[in-house]
Amino acid sequence: MTKALSPALNCRVQQPSVWKIASVLTVGLVAYSSGAIFIRLAICDNQTPTVGFSFFLAASRMLIAMVCCIPAWRGFSQANYSRRDVWASLVAGIALALYFATWITSLNFTSIAVSTTLVNLNPLWVLLVSWLWLRHKPTTLTLWGIGIAILGAALISGAAASPQLGGGASVSVGNGLALVGSFSIAAYILFGHTAQQAKISSQHHMVLVYSTAALVLIPTPLLLHTHYTGHTWRAYSWMALMALITQMLGHTCLNWLMKWVKPTLLSAVLLMEPIVASGLGYLTFRTIPSVGVLLGGVIVILGVAIAVLYQRSTLPNKTHS
Repeated sequence: MTKALSPALNCRVQQPSVWKIASVLTVGLVAYSSGAIFIRLAICDNQTPTVGFSFFLAASRMLIAMVCCIPAWRGFSQANYSRRDVWASLVAGIALALYFATWITSLNFTSIAVSTTLVNLNPLWVLLVSWLWLRHKPTTLTLWGIGIAILGAALISGAAASPQLGGGASVSVGNGLALVGSFSIAAYILFGHTAQQAKISSQHHMVLVYSTAALVLIPTPLLLHTHYTGHTWRAYSWMALMALITQMLGHTCLNWLMKWVKPTLLSAVLLMEPIVASGLGYLTFRTIPSVGVLLGGVIVILGVAIAVLYQRSTLPNKTHS
């Protein structure tokens, strides 16, 4: 794992030990994976789940995170960051807002296992960006891995048959939203890594990302005729837990890791989210994914693992965008 650590680090900051990185990664992964559970619990507690309610969950989650991060603004004005550094963090925040809006909404229409598996196709988009934009040609095995992962995603989409929770849309809509979420989380990781490989500190990157995502999302429930009041106390409880555990603990761990871990490795590790989330889903709801979904999930994880492990090298440090 030591080889995966990014070499383009500020020499004034001591590189953390592999043990510390692994510990933060483990805690962050479990907290990150809990989000689908809290979302589904909140949706179930809301008697009339709608797209507007999903945006309410996304906006409220980021609003709480933004408020919790107010102390992190300390020293921002004195840091004299360049526009490029701040711009990368702002774009990461917009990508995070789009990720939450699409992925949380997808859980209205498809299962936890399907949604989390499809959204974690993001390592493929990281590799494709490095190929098409940065002219970093992939190996033959990487291309095979991409093809295998796409095959697995198609199998999941065909096998998904979870009950709809509302809205009258087909399961394919939920699958499509999860895929859009995977594009967004890839951009979130790439631009986050770009910002932190430059001068910006982890705490200032975090507060910029969370605040930007919150400001983008806050008006959306109102535009969809959903109010911030009038929901069940249980829905507010699940939303608060999602903000504190999934966002403040899980995503903050990942934002810290973006400074020290290659984006391709980090996105590959997040492939464990469907497994962790499905396990938590079984403990909470006693739901077992269908054989087709399980098989497709295994194929997706295998394909992305091959694509990431057999690439020639990670993205060039000077152009991580």
